[in-house]
Formats: sequence, structure tokens, C-alpha cells
Amino acid sequence: MSAMGRAVLRSEHTVAAAAAGGAAVLPQPDEDERQRVALLDWLVRSQGAEPSCLKVERRWRDEAFGWCLVATTDIEPEEVILSVPLTAAITSDDADESRWSAAMAGQLLQRQAAAEAAVAAGDAAAAERSGQPWLNALPDHVDLPWLYWSDAELAELQDEDTIAEARQFQAVFEAACEELGGAHSRAAVAWALSMVHSRSFVERSAHIWCPGIDLCNHTLTPNADIRCIHSPGSCQGGAAVDEVCPPEAAAAARQEPSRFELVTGEAGIAAGEEVTISYGSWPSDVFLLFFGFAPRDNPNDSAVIFYDLFDLASFKLRSVDAAQGAAGGQAEQAEQGDEVAEWDAVAAEVQRLEAAVGPQEGFFRMVATANGLDARLMHAAQALLAAGRGSPDGRPMSLGEFLQRRCEQLLDAYPTTLEEDEALLARLEAKLAQQRQAAAEGQQARQDTPRQQQVPTPGEAADVPGGQGVPPRLEQLAMAVTYRAGKKRVLRSTLAAASAALQQGRGS
Repeated sequence: MSAMGRAVLRSEHTVAAAAAGGAAVLPQPDEDERQRVALLDWLVRSQGAEPSCLKVERRWRDEAFGWCLVATTDIEPEEVILSVPLTAAITSDDADESRWSAAMAGQLLQRQAAAEAAVAAGDAAAAERSGQPWLNALPDHVDLPWLYWSDAELAELQDEDTIAEARQFQAVFEAACEELGGAHSRAAVAWALSMVHSRSFVERSAHIWCPGIDLCNHTLTPNADIRCIHSPGSCQGGAAVDEVCPPEAAAAARQEPSRFELVTGEAGIAAGEEVTISYGSWPSDVFLLFFGFAPRDNPNDSAVIFYDLFDLASFKLRSVDAAQGAAGGQAEQAEQGDEVAEWDAVAAEVQRLEAAVGPQEGFFRMVATANGLDARLMHAAQALLAAGRGSPDGRPMSLGEFLQRRCEQLLDAYPTTLEEDEALLARLEAKLAQQRQAAAEGQQARQDTPRQQQVPTPGEAADVPGGQGVPPRLEQLAMAVTYRAGKKRVLRSTLAAASAALQQGRGS
């Protein structure tokens, strides 16, 4: 399974903020017992999920994480917790990759329309065949920034690259509206896209959204894992089964659907413990744009140091000029030929590297992480630094000094510092905690605030609480500050390492 294939998306993690005043008014678990167990019961009774006697139940965790899966009894290590046939899932099997999410959103909306029609006709059996228990268990929306954030809220990310990615995703939304809008509203299309983007995984180049297992929340220390078991009829091994098995057994094997399974980890799961998985070792960009949240203190976060080789080469020239200018006015004495030679040398090096690896594939988005530098960045930077003078006295600039200057430049470009972000985040989280407590106690500061947010959609920014001329909502602002603070921590860590290496080099 691919890395993205491991990213079964989290359950109703993101809950709505209020439409007025930025107050976080969260939906409460008001389902009765029959509704609460309906999803897993439907999977086993109607869809062929196994085992028949499940050791988990759907349970409300809290306002921040919503519904989840909880063990009702001890579960042994490596035990199958839930095995769901892929015939119960929504997939992109027959869709072009460029429109996979629109295709899956269309399937979801078709199921919803069929279930609503069946309920209106009083046909309970047809409603169940359409997946009504699953549809009833889905959240109002998942707060993906590219669908539900205003321009003001996106700007709080302070990351032009991530904002540009959000704009590209908005183009996906507009294309889906054009494809599906004849039968569905923009709000319905936005809801469906937020479901399929935040709850799907990739297996064999197909996107799959499997009910039940999508309730699992993400953690860095999961107690369960997922796997996809393909039937012989769906893979190249089918012919081998025909050769070694009796005809009846081979035919039965070919008819058995592929399954998506949730399996206990090596330590097992104790009764009352939540079943969790890892969505993958992603930077916060992926979590935010696909899953709708930014993990706090994400050890896998990264910061883009250079976007491509030309970005790297351009900064190298500016860095050399700055170093010369700081060295007693030597820059003014530099000969025009030296500058031309510098550009020629760097351009030649860029051309050589691009010829070897391609313009985008090899050196696009060179990053730093908490664990160190992208190997591509090390290779390209060292090659380019050796291409010219590099320092005022004609020696190549050290990698440590080069990275130090770049990290300082990137940090200086942010409108706020890490310390300012951390202080703001502490205030926001305290205010959100107060509002959640007030909501839980039924003591709303404004009695006219709707119980749930009127969910905005792209193109309706004027109606969004954080829209034109209106400050961002607290929930979204806190998420944006969490995101940008993580990037600054990575840059601070890289700067400290580069500075230490530079000092060590000067002392030797």
C-alpha cells in the first residue's frame, strides 16, 4: 500500500464555529441508542462486514474529536477489528485521476438523493440499500480551508505556497460544481467534496472511502493499522487459484470481494480504549488541506527552503552580493565580468542538474525538517556554492553560512514572530475552551446564536463570518496560527543547526 493509502481519514474531527461573533458552538451527541449503533449494525447485517460480533462501538469522544471507535472488550494483538467489503465503499475506479473527487462526490450525492427519496416514500428497505445509516452518521462538513475558509482566514496561514495550493483545490471545487451543479447546489457539492477528500485513501491508484473505519482518529502512537486484502478475482493471482483449487472453490474465491480491514497492533487494545491509526508521516500542509486540521508539534512537519533550482541559484547570487556589501564596501569594487561569470556558472550548474533529473521532479520543494535537511537540497546547494566565488575573499561560501542566511531571510519575511504566534495561540485556545465550556453547560453568551454554523462555500466570501472586512473566526484563526508556528519552529531549528555548524567551522 502506498503512503497515501495509509491515510484513512479521521472522523468528525472538525466541528463548526458559530455563524455570529466567531463563537464556537459545537453540535452535541443527540442521537438515541438506535441511531448510535446503526452504522456498524448496518455494515455487519447488510454489507457483509466481519466479524459478526464486533468488539468496538461508535462512541462520542469529545467536542474536538467527535465520534470515534472504542473497544467494548479487550482485543488481542493482530486481531481483525473490522473487515469491510469494498463493495460497500465509494471508489474512483472508473474515473480519470483528474476528476476522482468529483466522481466520488457524485456517487455520494446520488446515494443521498436515493435515501431521501426512499424515506419520503416510506420504503425503509430501499433507504438502507442506499446507505442511509452511513449517511446519517456523516458530519455536517469537514472544515477544509480551500472549501470553507475566507480569504482573510487563508491569509493567516502566512504561507504563499499553501495558499496557492488552496486556490488550486478551489478550482477542483468549481469544476465539480460545473459537473454536478445541474442536480445539486454548491453547498451540497462542497459538503460531498469535503467528505471524499478527507475520508479517502489510495490503493492501486484508486481512491477508496470505506465506511466504519473512517471513524478512526489519527495519533502518532496508534494502536491499530489498516490493510487492503484483494480477492483472487481482482488480481493477477486469479489464474493460479484456478490451477490449484477445485472449480467450485476457485469460482467462490473469484466472487469474494476485496476487503479493507482494521487490525489491532502488537500491543492489543484494552476495553474502553479508543481505536486509533496513523494517517501517515505527513507535513502539516497535507493534514490541513486534506484532513482539515494541523497537528500540534508535528514531528514530520517541514518548511520549504527553496522551491526549485532557480530559486536556489537566485538566492545564492543575492547572498553573495550581501556578503560582499558587508565586507568593507568590496561589492562596489567588484568587476562587471565577475558578476557575469557568476551568473554563467550558476546557470550552467542549474542546466546540468536539470538535464540529469528534470526541471520539476528532481529538485522541486527542497525542504528542511526537524530531523535534518532534504538530501536534494544538500546536493544542489553544495554544487551551486562551488560554482562561483561564494564569499568576499573569493572562497566558496560554506553550506552553514548559506543556510543561515536563507533561514534568517525566510523568518524575517513572516509578519509575526514565533513568540508572537505562541502567545496569540495561548489566548485563542483559552477563549475557545471557555466557549466550549459555556456551550456544554448551555450558557451561551448570545441566545440568538444558531446551534450550528451556516456552512459557507467558496464564492460566498461576503457571507462568511471571516469574510471581507470581518476578522477571521476563532477556530480557523487558531488552526492557522498552529500551522504557521509549526513552520517557524522548523526554520528556527534549521537556523540553529546551521549556526552551530558555522561556529564549529570557524573554531576549527
